[in-house]
Amino acid sequence: MRYYYAVAIWAFTVLGLSLMPGQHIPKVGWKIFIQLDKLAHFLFYAILAALLVLALNKARAELRLRELLYIILLCSMYGIMLEAIQYFFLSDRFFEIPDIIANIIGSIAGTVFVYLFLKR
Repeated sequence: MRYYYAVAIWAFTVLGLSLMPGQHIPKVGWKIFIQLDKLAHFLFYAILAALLVLALNKARAELRLRELLYIILLCSMYGIMLEAIQYFFLSDRFFEIPDIIANIIGSIAGTVFVYLFLKR
């Protein structure tokens, strides 16, 4: 059960960071910021997916491919939803396709990495 708490805490952390006003985000050089921004998206969603894999792994003896695909889909949809919220409700944050791509790639990477680690 504690793994599900970790998932919830991390999901709320990502939510809070995603809804933070743009003026509170540290400003750095433009090219550096773009790279760090995409890396942050990748890492946030990789961690979210990894925590979900760990939580489900504790609940079940063996994870099936369908469950892993659901984790990737769930994390990816969460990222898309937060990007849409930024677009519709926050005036200084933007809906960015590269952010969504980083979220999806992070979700895939976190799921696959932890699954392979658990299979060892």
